[in-house]
Amino acid sequence: MRFTYFPRYLGMSLGFLIALTQAPTAFAQSPSVGALSLIRSMAVTVPSASCGATPVPGAVCCPGLTSLNGFVASGGMVLDNSRNRLYAADFENNRVQVFDNQTFGQLKLITSLGAQGSLNLPVDTALDADGNLYVADLGNETVEKFDSNYNYVCSIAAGKGLSIVGVWADGSSVYLATMQNYIYRYTGSGASYSASATFGSPAYLNHPNEILKSGDWLYVTDTYNNRVVKFNTNSPGPSPLLVKGCLLIPTGIRLAPDGDFIVEESDNGSYPAYVDVFSPDFSTLKSRCVFQDTWSAVEDTAGKMFISGMNSFSVTVLQSCGSAASSPTATPQPSTFTPTPTLTPVPASLTATPTPVILQAKSARALPNVSKNGQPIQFNVNLTQKALIRLSLYTPTGELVYQAQVMGQAGSNDLTWKLVNRAGAPVASGLYIYVIQIMGPGGVSVEKGQVMLIH
Repeated sequence: MRFTYFPRYLGMSLGFLIALTQAPTAFAQSPSVGALSLIRSMAVTVPSASCGATPVPGAVCCPGLTSLNGFVASGGMVLDNSRNRLYAADFENNRVQVFDNQTFGQLKLITSLGAQGSLNLPVDTALDADGNLYVADLGNETVEKFDSNYNYVCSIAAGKGLSIVGVWADGSSVYLATMQNYIYRYTGSGASYSASATFGSPAYLNHPNEILKSGDWLYVTDTYNNRVVKFNTNSPGPSPLLVKGCLLIPTGIRLAPDGDFIVEESDNGSYPAYVDVFSPDFSTLKSRCVFQDTWSAVEDTAGKMFISGMNSFSVTVLQSCGSAASSPTATPQPSTFTPTPTLTPVPASLTATPTPVILQAKSARALPNVSKNGQPIQFNVNLTQKALIRLSLYTPTGELVYQAQVMGQAGSNDLTWKLVNRAGAPVASGLYIYVIQIMGPGGVSVEKGQVMLIH
């Protein structure tokens, strides 16, 4: 068994499996640019064949302007245009970076929760009208609130055991998207919040990520259902309305200044991924930027696009070339600027010091590794500390068959595969490749292996 550091939040492609199989020492250290480029080398998952071909207008990105460095897996972002601030989750560095979105200078590193400790795997960010910052703090299972001067205020939904991966703030309400496939609304002010509504359920959502509220509607990236859905915030309930289907692992959703929706299709299983711009009613795909790695994207009032990626050590900034850029204000380019449409995710000027890798799993195994007559397979992971566990199963040709995840505790943890695919249908006899990712404060560990099914 071999564990490997890998800065990745979602599932990986067959390219990574091939690399581990054919070159077992290639990933012994922190990943290089070449290692990261393997992630999207082959197809992993696609929506239903009934989706048909999706038109791809304007598939070329705006020219690259610069990179904001120092990240180890850049996550959810939010812009405060009135203060010229860009907030970006720095997932595996356990902090939020704050930049001036005009000069690109770093303004603040947010890590401390005062007497409550520090951020632990922050994955998403949101702002309210007063400039208060809300951080989806996955490792601490809460949303952290900071005031506009970066001071810690309180933790929302603490102690509820929620794996929070998306957050949005609107007036007195804070919405939390969870890996439990529910979205919760908390209402309050200052340092006092309480639960007030629940949306969705495991029957309707499959790993929601970024969310946003526009008007009375809460828009949700329903990631592993390959779609965007929405809930009426005036009528909480489990069932959403479909907004846009046939997407490829959508993770990010934000509003552009002109009211268009920006959606990231973060892992279509092959290079490249996409940054999409849809009309306000989602009836028109106005542009699709073909990009190397995406998670979240935001656009400022000058039309500049900021793109993060969970495989990236930076946030890439693209020049203005959209509808908001009819009269762009010239922005000084740094002396290190290289005008390329897509910038490498690991720039040469990288100055980040990744968190040292801490082995988080004592063991991981499949029992039995040969299943006969429909016997479920149990994957046991023994952790040294609390961490997120993700199980992915693939066919030998690279098709993603099944995924599950839990927030594991120190000690023994079990995930059971009942020999079904992601739609719940029985799978055929044959060989399957499994990948177990263990993600915690020390980084990401990976265990791979094979199981055989004989019906």
